[in-house]
Order: sequence, then structure tokens, then C-alpha cells
Amino acid sequence: MKRWLVLFLLLVLVSCRGNTPSPFEAQSHIKEGERFFKAGRYDKALKEYKKALAVEPQNQTANYEMGQLLIELKEYEKARCYLQAVLNQSPKYAPAYVFLGESYYEEKNYPQALKCFFIARKLDPANREALQDLGETYYSMGDLKKGEKYLLQAVKGKSDNFSPYNELGNIAFERGLYRRAEGFYRRCLQLNPRYEDAWIGLGKAREKLHHPRDAEKCYHKILDFSPQYGEAYLALGELYFAQKQIPQAVKALRRAEKIDPHYREPYALLGEVYLSQKDYPAAYRQYEKLFKLASGDARICYKLALISGRMQNRGKTLAWLERAVKMKPAYRLRALDEPIFKKYLNDKDFFKLLKEPVAP
Repeated sequence: MKRWLVLFLLLVLVSCRGNTPSPFEAQSHIKEGERFFKAGRYDKALKEYKKALAVEPQNQTANYEMGQLLIELKEYEKARCYLQAVLNQSPKYAPAYVFLGESYYEEKNYPQALKCFFIARKLDPANREALQDLGETYYSMGDLKKGEKYLLQAVKGKSDNFSPYNELGNIAFERGLYRRAEGFYRRCLQLNPRYEDAWIGLGKAREKLHHPRDAEKCYHKILDFSPQYGEAYLALGELYFAQKQIPQAVKALRRAEKIDPHYREPYALLGEVYLSQKDYPAAYRQYEKLFKLASGDARICYKLALISGRMQNRGKTLAWLERAVKMKPAYRLRALDEPIFKKYLNDKDFFKLLKEPVAP
């Protein structure tokens, strides 16, 4: 009898052990998740991290990786839940504070982001990511001096991180220090020759330093390895327009439109190119396309009213001006100073729109 009881208990123990997850199971899912994450297959990475957490809900790595992934997916509040789970167990883990700050940064909650980055820096003074994020946050807040200060600290010593040099270039450019900006962009490109933003920045700096051909080469360099990079065509369009090379400007901007039909800047710039040539119907079509992308923008309505006025189309001029004034009443006063609209003041509808007092 005792023998059968012992066998029964052994069977129960073996059965229970079989239902207990292996300690290596969570790690296996984490590794798979990391592999998918690096490959940009976020949906599959998400599934793997969820499996890891189902096996081991308190797994630090799984929570940390999940937090990073959700930031990439723009689910910032959810990301903070997982990162906070990491900090609940390891309150001095600086990298979690870095990503926590980045979740706030993406929501433009800069004060809260700074708070997290400063905590990370206090916990780990050598953490370059915290220093870089501090610099980028101050830069986004318009504090160029502090932005530069922390970005320079981020690249102090031996650093192969290229992106802070690009931000330092942007800050120098905004301050009008174009040669300094050029130096930072070139350093960034030494570390990463395929960083498109730095090539754009370098091109803009060369333009400011009166070297348009060098700028053109910078923009074409991007297209050698990223032929679908619309901003390179936009930069070429701006350059050609400034150089009064109208056919080349039109060609480059049309290409930018084709690559990304939702990218607004090429439509507006091409409209200005046509206006410079007094091709008002073509300019009108460009801004009409832009209005379809941003129908709530009073500036576009006002521009369409101006172009319609130059085309001597009373109906469209009045209709677009009414829209602009309705969205932004300040355009009433601005319109009164426009010669193109003054000639319509004898028209009762225009007079009512522009001159009659607005009802309180």
C-alpha cells in the first residue's frame, strides 16, 4: 500500500514539474523578440515579448525591451507602465529612466522628460544617452546654449555616436555659425557616411557659405544610396529655385511630390516657383492640392485668395478670403493692406467682409 502511495506522489510531482515553465523559456522569447526588433518587425517582436512576460511577468529584460518597443510604436503611456515595472525592482537602473524620459519627450512633455534624464545622469554620470537626450530636449525647447552644452558632453572623449554631431551642427546653423556647423556635420558623416540628415545639413551650410555646387553634390550624394529620399529632392528644388534654374527646380519638386504625396513642402514651394513666373493657374493648382492636405490652414486659404485675385476671378477670390477670415479674423486687417484686394472694396460683398464691424 505504501509503495503505491509513493508511486502516486512521484507521478504528481512529475506532472506538476511538467506544467512549470522552464527558466530558459522566457529568455528564448526575449532573444527572438530582440531579433525581430532589430529587423524592424515590431509586430512579431511584440508577440515574443508578450510570451516572455506571460511566462515570467517580473522579467526585467522583457519589461525593459517591451518599453523600448512601445516607444517605437508611439504607445507612450503603455511604454511607461513597463519601464516603471523595471524601476520598481531596480530603482537605480539609469537606462530605464532614459527611455522613460524619451517617452515624455515624444509627447513634447519636456519638463517631465528633463526630470527623467537628470535622474539618469545622477545615477550614471557617464551615461552618454542621458547627456544627448538632455541636449536634444533643451534644443527642442529653444535653449540653444544648454542644448549645445550637453551635446558636447555627450561626445566628449572617444565616441562613435554620430547623431549628437548632427544636432550640434543644427544648433550652430541656427546661430548663424555656418563653418562651425559644417565641421559638426562632417564629423557626423565620418562616423556614418549614410546619414541623410547630416548631408542635408552640410548642403545647407555650404549654401550659406556661397558654395551652391557643393550643396548640390551633397543632395545628390544622398540619392546615390537613398533614391527615394524626398527631402533631398526638396533641397535640390530650393537650391535650383534660389539659383533661378526654374526647369530643374520644377523637376526636382515634382519628384519630391511623387515620392511622398502627403509631404506638404514641395506643393507650397512649387506654387511659389510658378508664382515667380506669373503662371497663376499652375500656382493655384499647387495650393489647391496643398489645401486638400491641410484644409484647416488659414494661410493656404489666404494664398489661394491672393492667387485668385491675380487671376481676376472675383468668385474664387471672395470664397477663399471668406474662408481665411473665418478661420483667422486677423486676416481682415491684413487683406485691407493688399493692393489685390483693395480694388474690390467697391464690391458690396467684399466691403461687408473686410470693412463692416464684426458682430460681438
